[in-house]
Amino acid sequence: MIAAGLVLIQHIADRSVGTWLGAVAVLSPGIAGVVLFFLISGFVIPLSVRRGLDPGAFTVRRLLRIYPLYLAALVLAVAVGALGWLPEWAWVRGDTPGIWLANLLLVQDLAGQRAILGVSWTLIIELGWYGLFAAAVMVLHRRAADVLILLLPAAILLLALASLVLDLRIPLARPGMIYAAALGYQAFRYHSREIRLPVLLAHTAAFLSIMTAAILVSFGHFHHAAMNLWQVLAPWLVMPGLFLLVVVRRDRQAWPVLSAGLLPKLGESSYSLYLLHPLAIALAYAWLPGAAAAPAAVIGAVVAARAGFRWIEQPGIAFGRWLMRPPPAGADERPARIGWLDAARGCGIVLVVFGHALGGLIDSRLGAGLTAFRWLFFAIYTFHMPLFFLLAGLMVPHRLERDAAGFVRGLGTGIVAPYFLWSALQFTVIAALGTAVNNPVSGYWPTILALPWKTVSQFWFLYVLFWLHLIAAAVVPRWGAAVLLVLAVAMKLVAPMLGAPVVVRLVCAHALFYAIGVVLRPDGVERLVIGQSRAHRVVVLVALALSGLVATFVMLPWFGANLPFATASSPQLANLAWRLPVLPVAGIAVVACLGLAGLPQVAGNRALAALGRLTMPVFVMHVLFVAGSRRCTMPDLALCGHESVRSVQPRPGNRVRSRRGTGPASGAVGRSWRGQWRHRRGRSRGCGDWKRCARTVRQARHDHGRPPDRRRAVGTWHRRGRSRRTCRLP
Repeated sequence: MIAAGLVLIQHIADRSVGTWLGAVAVLSPGIAGVVLFFLISGFVIPLSVRRGLDPGAFTVRRLLRIYPLYLAALVLAVAVGALGWLPEWAWVRGDTPGIWLANLLLVQDLAGQRAILGVSWTLIIELGWYGLFAAAVMVLHRRAADVLILLLPAAILLLALASLVLDLRIPLARPGMIYAAALGYQAFRYHSREIRLPVLLAHTAAFLSIMTAAILVSFGHFHHAAMNLWQVLAPWLVMPGLFLLVVVRRDRQAWPVLSAGLLPKLGESSYSLYLLHPLAIALAYAWLPGAAAAPAAVIGAVVAARAGFRWIEQPGIAFGRWLMRPPPAGADERPARIGWLDAARGCGIVLVVFGHALGGLIDSRLGAGLTAFRWLFFAIYTFHMPLFFLLAGLMVPHRLERDAAGFVRGLGTGIVAPYFLWSALQFTVIAALGTAVNNPVSGYWPTILALPWKTVSQFWFLYVLFWLHLIAAAVVPRWGAAVLLVLAVAMKLVAPMLGAPVVVRLVCAHALFYAIGVVLRPDGVERLVIGQSRAHRVVVLVALALSGLVATFVMLPWFGANLPFATASSPQLANLAWRLPVLPVAGIAVVACLGLAGLPQVAGNRALAALGRLTMPVFVMHVLFVAGSRRCTMPDLALCGHESVRSVQPRPGNRVRSRRGTGPASGAVGRSWRGQWRHRRGRSRGCGDWKRCARTVRQARHDHGRPPDRRRAVGTWHRRGRSRRTCRLP
């Protein structure tokens, strides 16, 4: 609390120039508070791992200690700036994504970006101390403290020497903060009776000497625009001595001022006070006149700190402890696989791959008149993603009952990591292919940096599934699956009316079938759909067929009025397929797929079950293979004789050279082996046969870009071996 209070006094004094408070700024209480912060951090962090260091648990708990309140402070700063309450944060509204990403990752100073919260510069140093401490303890074990207290001063002296040799000012006080944390680590060892007092005093003397030399270089040899040498040096000399004095007097009764009254309570919220006090100070000085601003700023900062600790810090700390708690006995046992569930997943992934292949054809150069393909694409998209979301929800209750914390932890490796890895990889390949894809992309880095809130290609499913799993983990253990279903119905009804981002609307649109899966569970599907007897299954399938016919006739007027199949692209058709009026057809198709998956006598169910066990690899990689296959076979698709093929202009630069001579290939010479075979097969039929009109496409490619007077007419004589024949087109 004292450290955060010193920083608060510094920032109030900076705004009170010309008053007695302004004179306090000369004493640099802010620097003293930051130094004290790192001394305390070096003392507390080893205390938190006395029972052993678990790297995963340590990382998660430290991040959940730092980030929730930091993100809340960022959102609050952006909100007050957007509302016009504080002009100093109004610039955040229209700035680039680079500034947002740099501030989210706490690397704004390293990236040369402007900081949204000025006090956030210490957080990246704090995270650096966490990482250095954890690495040292994992590698060096008991020798970690001794190595750190020797390694850090050596690094600071080398940086100071480099600064003098290169005549370049290096902010040596920042690595000095980590050195202060290492000195706090030594104080913890003294408190635990691992070292004696003379050793601690020797480390403190070395710290004071080395930091004095470093500050003489940074603020004496080099000039700083805002602070002089003594303003910086005095806090570095005073605060370690005061901290050491408190540590040496172990008994609380020796310091009644520090252990009585409100200070312990306020000390709990010191981090909240540190992050939120700039907003309280800015609001107080913007709305209140001179003398009343300072006390109002102090009161507002304390109130905001208590609120931040109570409603943000404490839930984050509790969530970290819950998330990293050891799993109960038997939680690591994997449940036996369910055959019909794997078969249903296999059916779903086949429909996904086939649907994306159809979508690629529809959006390609051949898609102008493929109305039948559009109908098939629409039919698949009415139910294949609802099927996937229902299957994803079936096992969620069992996993939450077994180990809810393990379920949430598994989202990192099971969904988050594949989402970012494969989204970046696939988008990189698409960007590298340029105009060779259906929809060329631009803005590579903005898209990659926006992946946390903006999806690419098919990976929206993983993004939506991640949020649905989190919602289920928060709702189902506390209120039950029925509440999740009610919430999903409300989200489904509200989704069309939302002006929210696309990913939010997708979460709302697909939550219904996910919640149905959570409510049903596998035994519910077996009882209602699959059944135990063949007669039950036949009755279910017949009822589905009849209800499907009725639903189709009911929906036909809506289909004809709202579906522009002749010109619609695949995203437009997908959006139409996910709207509320198609919901009955989607439900019927999903139940039919589940019923077929439960029939062991259906041919291919065993193959579908094997494919269903590989759902994730197929899902993340199939688009690259589908797009590559379409691209490689696009010239062969021109052989179908479709009118849309003849009207397409070929891509520039695709010139086929002859094997005989150096001229362009116009006949069988210079074709691939497949083209030569087709040309020979059509020798007795003339070029009107569909197997020979590939020659037309190749000739058009050759003529593309030439002036009209130099283009060869399609139907002129062309060389074909030693004979000449006319090339007639239908």
